[in-house]
Amino acid sequence: MCGILGSLQQPVTPETLQVIAHRGPDYQEIYQWNNVSLGHVRLSIVDLSAAGNQPMHTKDQQNTIIFNGEVYNHLDLRKELGGLSYKGHSDTETILYYLQQKGVEKIDSEIILMVDGDLVGLNNSHIDRLLEPVIENKIAMTVGVFQKGRGVTDFAQFLTPHLSGQRAVKKEVLQNLRNLDDAGYGVEVAINKFVKKNGNIEFVELPELTHLMKEEKRGFAQGFLDRGKMYWDILKVLMKLSV
Repeated sequence: MCGILGSLQQPVTPETLQVIAHRGPDYQEIYQWNNVSLGHVRLSIVDLSAAGNQPMHTKDQQNTIIFNGEVYNHLDLRKELGGLSYKGHSDTETILYYLQQKGVEKIDSEIILMVDGDLVGLNNSHIDRLLEPVIENKIAMTVGVFQKGRGVTDFAQFLTPHLSGQRAVKKEVLQNLRNLDDAGYGVEVAINKFVKKNGNIEFVELPELTHLMKEEKRGFAQGFLDRGKMYWDILKVLMKLSV
């Protein structure tokens, strides 16, 4: 079977991947995104083509998966998803799109926690601050706002707290939200608008927490372009919701 490695803060290197190389002689790859590092060594079984290589991404590059195992009913799951266009025939690709399309619907928990993958300083107290008001049934959704983390990110969230990716929300509220596939960077705005109509929101402080800015993660030029795309996605969502 294949071999998988995942790490936060500590990058997966080709040397690290050699530890599990015997599990996957057909292909090896490492994917790095912010503080998240994913490694995969492949033993080709279901789809022998390069379309089954991992780490595997959705077409919009918003979701990535590494997987080891075999899903025997994955063709039935593809039928359930409808007429999606797939790159190959692997069960991993089926899981990837199934989670993207059905993720919220299939979650067993009553509360869904969302946090960005590029946070610096996250600890249990921040998670508790997000979850407790929702667990105690005081609120439908919390949104976390950086405080005393880093001046530039504190100020950004002071100006636009509703864009924060840190939040906890009741599943019963979120599962009725549709058409998020094309929201892109505007997903938080779409969620906020929907929850306001179907519940209430509380902003909670997240002390000594920050994240890497786009320009830090991808370089100034690419980060600037990504920031422009973010504002464009947000604008599109706002225009769509105002119709």
